Amino acid sequence: MPLFGELRAWLRERATWLAAGYSLLLLGFSALLLWKNQAIYLSVWVHDNFTYMDGAYRLTQGQLPHLDFITPIGLWGYVLPFLGLKITGSYTLMLPLTDLIFMAIALGLCLAAAWQRLGTLSGLLLVTYVWLVSAAPLNAGDTANYISYSMFYNRYGWALLLVVFTLYIDPQSTDKKKALSDVCVGAIALVMLLYLKVSYFAVVLAFLAMLCLKSKYHRKVAFYCFLILAVCVISLELIMPGLNLAYFHDLRLALQSSGAVRGGKYAAINFIYKNLFELLLISAVIWFSTRIIKFRLLDACFVSYVTLSSCAILNQNAQNSNLVALFPICLWAMEKARSQSGQAVGNQREGSAKGNGFAYAGLVALSVLLLAQPFLDRAYGLVIMNARSRPMAQSRPMALDKLPNAYVYKDSDYISGIDRDSYGLAELFTIRERQRRGWLAELEYVETIEDGVALLKKNSRPGDSVAIMDMVNPFNFLLDLHPPRGAYSFFHLNRTFNLAKARPKPAALAEASLVMIPNYPIELAERNALLQIFAPVLRRDFAEAARDRYWTLLRRKTPS
Repeated sequence: MPLFGELRAWLRERATWLAAGYSLLLLGFSALLLWKNQAIYLSVWVHDNFTYMDGAYRLTQGQLPHLDFITPIGLWGYVLPFLGLKITGSYTLMLPLTDLIFMAIALGLCLAAAWQRLGTLSGLLLVTYVWLVSAAPLNAGDTANYISYSMFYNRYGWALLLVVFTLYIDPQSTDKKKALSDVCVGAIALVMLLYLKVSYFAVVLAFLAMLCLKSKYHRKVAFYCFLILAVCVISLELIMPGLNLAYFHDLRLALQSSGAVRGGKYAAINFIYKNLFELLLISAVIWFSTRIIKFRLLDACFVSYVTLSSCAILNQNAQNSNLVALFPICLWAMEKARSQSGQAVGNQREGSAKGNGFAYAGLVALSVLLLAQPFLDRAYGLVIMNARSRPMAQSRPMALDKLPNAYVYKDSDYISGIDRDSYGLAELFTIRERQRRGWLAELEYVETIEDGVALLKKNSRPGDSVAIMDMVNPFNFLLDLHPPRGAYSFFHLNRTFNLAKARPKPAALAEASLVMIPNYPIELAERNALLQIFAPVLRRDFAEAARDRYWTLLRRKTPS
């Protein structure tokens, strides 16, 4: 059909412009959603969101991560929320705007990677997926009702992996302009991921090293990426002396606390089961590809590397499903089939062209199946975040001055499997009084923070600084108190500290004048481990100042 062929050629010539216009449309929609709602909605892991708010507050107080407080999260994990806070002036809108800032960066990198590399359909699919991963506050594998900005840096890492892995696809041109765009993609991803979450950085670093085996063009791109990375690391060290060394010290603490691989053989079997559908689809894509395209050894290394690194990242993140970064394998196979179809048409091999055309259509169908569930979950997550949605209407606003229009879903009942027979809010008090439950229900956790703020308002003095024997400490930013230097941004047993090699030092309490001990902590194991570690300091330097239903407040003793 001549008309169809002309339309396809017209779309192919304008693929980048179409993707750019589509990206601007998606960015505009996200900005409109943020402006229209003027609210934040959370259904799970509220405490994690407080971690980033506290981190941004510390930056407003002149503190820097790693130099002034201990954290395994890199500099960008605090600078981006800090920018969101400075622009909006609101802790409520800080994290949604952080997503919008990153979205603009990620979609810009998408366009740079797709230019002269991806066809119209492939480019639009990549832009859509990167946008959904960035825009919908859902962790990998979570369903739409698990709305939280918790571990937002993992979403950013997945989005950047999606873009960087497309660099394996051969570009249509290898001129200087295309090389510059690819260097920008690789270098920006490296610099962002090194100072965001180092596990993603390691994956991209090894991938770019593997690209050196592909061609002279790819070796040149990888070389300049590594050169720019080195310049940025040295420049940062000159601007903030000691930050890189302090960062690697914090990473070493995290590695000593948690190790590299989580779970044993049963966890591995469960992991395969949870991701079986995606793994089968990718297997079908590979089998299909070997029927129609020349499959080289390096291609097999690419497919294996993307699959295994995605599994490793998911395991390291303590998540079980949705191997987000597998999609570039589909893009690579689609572009190979499309390219061979075009070559067959050019060589007037009609049968071969039709065969490759059908193969391309089959690969598109498999790609759509791979993306269907994450697309639907994340799209519905955005619907839930809308101010007029039913879950938002069933949520309760937090009674915290610093967080107006921050809502928590009333029926959220995240209780760990310590007592597997009890999952409802009605039984929460029974579980809690027996001290058998692990995690608080989200709504009650917010109530404990509201109660703690009221207790501190009655008992704090100007210049006080609060430490906490719990996973997260939101009180300094909620009450405009001085955050203690040398403290941890968050305590997570066997993730940021443990009772063996990575015990927190007494210096974590050196600047604290007040210590809050939760009667019903976020997780019982953290509270008990911290009390065990800091017991000598607490007995020697602090005395009880107040107590209520949820908290015991200690004040530093006055030197006699």
